[in-house]
Amino acid sequence: MDQVLEAFADNDRELVAKLWSAFDAGLLAHLDAEEKYMIPVILRASERDARILIQEHKHIRTQLAELGIGIDLHVVRLEVVRTFIDELHAHATHEDALLYQRADAALDETERQSLFAGLADNVRVRLARKKTVV
Repeated sequence: MDQVLEAFADNDRELVAKLWSAFDAGLLAHLDAEEKYMIPVILRASERDARILIQEHKHIRTQLAELGIGIDLHVVRLEVVRTFIDELHAHATHEDALLYQRADAALDETERQSLFAGLADNVRVRLARKKTVV
């Protein structure tokens, strides 16, 4: 995120596009992995909290897509990206309390290891797919 902001501040459009593409792929892989592996864990404890996180992810995906189009068209300003990143930080804080702490408490060590291995594999696969497409 810091590199994206720095490239925006330097008005380096080529670097912004490259960094944004990697950021986009990584963030989408992260959201997908959480929805596949983490959210089902808290769904058992709180359907409401699971639905809130899914809605937040939907909102993030929408913003990410809109920003990606704006970046391709060179019409996104640095302040807009900063605001988006601030929203991501707020989501991460919220998610930590709802998702990660609850999953940590609900799972035994073997389940935690399996969960984190699944998360990591999902991110690796998605990023590898993105590299072959780009």
